[in-house]
Amino acid sequence: MGGDLLIKNGLIIHADGERQEDIRISGEQFTVVESNISPEEGEMFFDAKGNYSG
Repeated sequence: MGGDLLIKNGLIIHADGERQEDIRISGEQFTVVESNISPEEGEMFFDAKGNYSG
């Protein structure tokens, strides 16, 4: 099931280190955080590679 927004290639900080992963957001919640999520039909997506948000 798709979400409202897919953010690709973000640098995600976990308790055990950092990884480049994708985040699917539905409503106001992260519903999936993993590598190589494919955008679904009608889902907006943003490629975060090389961008910084602080």
